[in-house]
Amino acid sequence: MTVEMVRISTEDHARLDGALWSPATGTRIAVFLIPGGLRSEFFTMSEWAEMFSAAGYTALLLNQRDHGANYGLVTFGVTCDDIRYGVDFLQGRGAQRIILLGRSYGTALVSCFLLKHHPLVKAGILYAPLRNIHQYDVD
Repeated sequence: MTVEMVRISTEDHARLDGALWSPATGTRIAVFLIPGGLRSEFFTMSEWAEMFSAAGYTALLLNQRDHGANYGLVTFGVTCDDIRYGVDFLQGRGAQRIILLGRSYGTALVSCFLLKHHPLVKAGILYAPLRNIHQYDVD
């Protein structure tokens, strides 16, 4: 497997940093991991990305625009929409099917993005979902 650092710029010039884990043999299925938790950084789920890559899946981890010190300064909807940039990036790398896996606050982002019905996103996995989504000003 290989690990590549990634930087994606959004249309409004936000920077989404992360890493891409690629398995030894090519795959058309990718897992896009959405970390959660207050002030979470992408590398907090690197063991998960390594596990998926070892099982033969491409795995992407990205910081959200509201990660770290930016938490609370960006609206939920904009952060949810940023998932599209990761999906587009994976499509550009040959993914034909994408699974979103969100942890904690990431479960709210995955749920939001699944409602958008992106054709490449085939499933969502909600790991350790929030008990009270409204604490994050999410409607």
